[in-house]
Amino acid sequence: MKIIVLNGQSGSGKTTTLGMVYKQLTEVLGASVIRSKSRIRQDSIDFECVLDYQNKKVAMFTMGDISIDVLCAAAFYDGYGADVLIIANSDKQMALKRLRNKYQQNLIVIQKTLPAKNTPAEQADMNTIIASI
Repeated sequence: MKIIVLNGQSGSGKTTTLGMVYKQLTEVLGASVIRSKSRIRQDSIDFECVLDYQNKKVAMFTMGDISIDVLCAAAFYDGYGADVLIIANSDKQMALKRLRNKYQQNLIVIQKTLPAKNTPAEQADMNTIIASI
């Protein structure tokens, strides 16, 4: 499984950017929904889903503020048979180190740009993620 990590500080807009990726994949690029987008916790905007994009099973998981959640999501979606996991991570070096140890060459880390909504920088983050699939 390939893992694409959107890495950045807590509150930097990682979930917002991944929401833009979801919207672009489903509404513009023709990805079909395998597992519907659902909120991870009722009190947050974090979500997870699975899409079929270019014959790849692409999972998304945005609750990246807690390292154990990042690692558990990676293990779950690997077992689920996802080809690609796009995941948020809040600058947690422990999670990145463990992901690097397990996935080595199949790990792409994208550093989140400035925390602004719908800016050219955020669009660039979205495009980089989609191109990495």
